[in-house]
Amino acid sequence: MRVCLDGGGTFSDAPEGVIVIYDDVRVSAEDEEGHVEFHFSHEGLITDVWADNENVGSDGETIDELVTRLCKED
Repeated sequence: MRVCLDGGGTFSDAPEGVIVIYDDVRVSAEDEEGHVEFHFSHEGLITDVWADNENVGSDGETIDELVTRLCKED
């Protein structure tokens, strides 16, 4: 896996994966601020929603599942 931090100019290897965090996300079910974490790995993507230091939602998808879902014909 490779990662870029400059909008597509240069890429670096990320053998252990990458975690991207969006801070200050409104978590309406919890009626408070929280954050969303995207865990990218060679296996796929795990998405977690956190509020008040508690994981309030999680989802995972392998690379194969992601490609199949995105390329599915209607």
